[in-house]
Amino acid sequence: MKTIKTVDLLNNIKQVSDWLKENPREWITVARPHNENIVIMTEAEAHSLAKARRNTEYLAKLDRGTQAIENNDLIHISLEEMQAMEK
Repeated sequence: MKTIKTVDLLNNIKQVSDWLKENPREWITVARPHNENIVIMTEAEAHSLAKARRNTEYLAKLDRGTQAIENNDLIHISLEEMQAMEK
C-alpha cells in the first residue's frame, strides 16, 4: 500500500496507473484534508473485495439460520399455508 497526495496523483496519474497495473493486489491511498482519504485500486481487486464482502455476509446469514435451528426458533407452516402465501 502506498500513500500519496492529491497533487501527486494529478501530476503522476500515468505512473500511478502503471504501478497499479504492475501491482494488481495493491492499492494507493490518496491523502485528503480532514482525513477524508480515498483509495485507488484495480477493478479486479475491487471485484475481489466485493466478492469477499458478499461471502462474509452469506456466511453470517448461514450462521444465523444454524443458530435459529439450534434454538428451535423456527416458524412451522403447512404446505397449504405456503402455497397460499404464493398467491
